[in-house]
Amino acid sequence: MILDLNQIKSSKSLDADVCIVGAGAAGITLAKELANSGLSVCLLESGGFEYDEDTQLLYEGTSTGIDYDVLLTRLRYFGGTTNHWGGTCRELDAIDFENRPWVPHSGWPIKKADLADFYSRAISVCKVEGLNKKLARRNPPPFLDKDHFIPLHFVSNPLNFGETYREAITRSRNITTVLNANVQSIETNAAGNRVTHVLARSLTGTRLVMRAKVFVLACGGIENPRLLLLSTKTHPHGLGNQYGNVGRFFQEHIYFHLVGLVVFNEKHRPFTSKAGNNYIYDFGIAESAQRKKGLLNSSFQGSPAKLPDLAPGIDSAKAVLKSIKSLDWPDNPLGHAKNIVSDIDDVAETVYRQFIRKELRPFNMNHWAERDIQPMDIKYTMEQIPNPDSRITLSSDKDHFGLPKVKLNWKFVEADKKNMQQSLLYLGAEVGRLSAGRFWIRPRINFNDDKAWPFPHGVGCHHIGTTRMHDDPRHGVVDRNCAVHGVPNLYIAGSSVFTTSGVSNPTLTIVALALRLADHLKATGRKS
Repeated sequence: MILDLNQIKSSKSLDADVCIVGAGAAGITLAKELANSGLSVCLLESGGFEYDEDTQLLYEGTSTGIDYDVLLTRLRYFGGTTNHWGGTCRELDAIDFENRPWVPHSGWPIKKADLADFYSRAISVCKVEGLNKKLARRNPPPFLDKDHFIPLHFVSNPLNFGETYREAITRSRNITTVLNANVQSIETNAAGNRVTHVLARSLTGTRLVMRAKVFVLACGGIENPRLLLLSTKTHPHGLGNQYGNVGRFFQEHIYFHLVGLVVFNEKHRPFTSKAGNNYIYDFGIAESAQRKKGLLNSSFQGSPAKLPDLAPGIDSAKAVLKSIKSLDWPDNPLGHAKNIVSDIDDVAETVYRQFIRKELRPFNMNHWAERDIQPMDIKYTMEQIPNPDSRITLSSDKDHFGLPKVKLNWKFVEADKKNMQQSLLYLGAEVGRLSAGRFWIRPRINFNDDKAWPFPHGVGCHHIGTTRMHDDPRHGVVDRNCAVHGVPNLYIAGSSVFTTSGVSNPTLTIVALALRLADHLKATGRKS
């Protein structure tokens, strides 16, 4: 059944076994799994089936740390952000769930093995079975050593959950979908240890009182903490916030576009197939190397560089190679030093250090000089260290309903910068060790200039970690079953429960956790 609060003039009251707030990837997956479960379900969605600008503006907020748009990185209508999702899927790595001594505030209360069956089911929900099998057959880049770098198998199938699963949900006899229902507060009993109902309103003013036995917030990593912080009648600082953890540890996947890895050796030219078609490799730092070097999880996506964009660097590199071939080695090395470094180009500097200063590992000069240059674009994506000062709070600005908007203070820590530097140096050293080419960073990064940091070239629009999972309420907001500490009938779904982000896109794990929560609710619901 479908109800639209915009079409109802008088106040409304509803009752259900389970109330789900938010119809994005998590909420839709959860509702779909509870269909025909014997439990009555009510799915509340702030928007309708189509985009509406006035509804979208309810997501407005401010950013006081790293510049970030809290409005445009999410969508507020049925299907949520899957309405513009690129469909990229990958499981988190086993190491992502571990308590890593070199990563402060790391360690989930569950292991990856606990999600194994749910990942298998999530692959079906996200409809990436065939793509996954196809991609797994791809060979790793030939310039990688598996002890240092490993291939990463991302799969992509853009899937709009709102369109794909709308009919199954709206036709289900035990699910009532309420559109244009903007939840404004979560109400509890006098003791504050059990949610009794939520209050919602439409933009036209219609009110809804939604009572249920169990409530699930599935509104994303920004709106989930906002709703908890807005609910202060029995908890002055917000539900689940007795230790001040709600809204903290906001994380994103940040990426940088770099130019590097000039591959000279023919056998290390992995980007052209026999048919002459270019394709992309994804690779990451091996778990063993992360442990040994104390590095965060990172991914590198390599593809052939666009030559027009790199013309100055390529011309310079060719000039350097031409100079090398003309040199009378080793009788007159300094005579041509000026020619080699006059352009102050990174490649020229590398050659200068290689042959004049003898700082780098030697290689066969004539062999390399005769090879073609193949520059590559490198998209470097970095996991962020969980930072309690990177957080969501409420601002003094008010929305359409007179409620405080969100304020995001997104921050990096010094260790994030150090990790990026060390990861890039590690890749460069490995490429050089294998004589696969030379790697340089362009644009050049001055890691000693605090004003130039941070400078991410992009973000994943992945809102992670603001209601993190931890067995101890002093360190998290939800327990291992995603129940809010101290409020056992209130659950949270989505990437806000992630303790750490890893380097994988979060949607597959969001769906896996929603499936796990659905099984938990079905088991506990039948007992109650």
